Amino acid sequence: AVEGGDGRGAAPSGTAADFEFEPDPGTILDTLLPRYVEARIYAALLNAAASEHAFRQRAMKSATDNAEEIIKNLSRIMNRARQDSITTEIMEIVSGAEALGGDSKKVRIVDLAPLTDAPLDARPQAALASSAVGVLEPDDLEVILGIGPVLDQKLREMGITTFAQIAGWTAADAERIGAELDFPGRIERENWIDQARDLHAQKYPNP
Repeated sequence: AVEGGDGRGAAPSGTAADFEFEPDPGTILDTLLPRYVEARIYAALLNAAASEHAFRQRAMKSATDNAEEIIKNLSRIMNRARQDSITTEIMEIVSGAEALGGDSKKVRIVDLAPLTDAPLDARPQAALASSAVGVLEPDDLEVILGIGPVLDQKLREMGITTFAQIAGWTAADAERIGAELDFPGRIERENWIDQARDLHAQKYPNP
C-alpha cells in the first residue's frame, strides 16, 4: 500500500489518508473464486464418501445381527434334533433291556417256516419268503429306516435276518411282530415291508 493517493507521504495529522491496494479487487476475486469453488466441491465429495461409509457400516451391522440370529435358530434346531435322536436311542435301549429281562431273556423265534404240506399257492406270503431265504445270506437290516441296533438284534433273535423275510410279511405278521418288538404299529407306520422289498430287489435283481 502506498500512503497518499498520489504517492506522496502521509497527510498531516488530523486529515484523512487515501489508500491503494494491490492487486486490485478484480484480480483478488479471480484468484479466490476458483479456489472457493474447489473447496466446496471437495467438501461435497467428502460428505458423499462419509455418507456411503456410514450406510455400509449400518448394512454390515444389520447383516451381522441377522447372521447371529440365524446361527442361534439353527443351533436351537440342531440341539432339538440331537436331543430327539438321543431320546429315541434311550427308549430303544430301555425297551430292549425290558424285553430281555426276566422270562423274556429266552430267545423268541417267529414261526415263518414254510407250510410244506400245503399246495404252493396256498402257502401264506410269509411262508413263501421264508422258504426262499434258506439260500440267502443275512442282510444288514439297519439299512431299513426305523430299524436301529436294538431292533436289529431283537429281529435276529427272532430268526429274522434277511430283507426277503420282512418283504414276505402279511399285515397280520406285521401286527404280531410289532407287538413282539414292543412297538405296535411301527412296522406299518415306517413301511418296513415295502422298504425290505425294494432293498431285496436291489440286492437280487431279476435276471
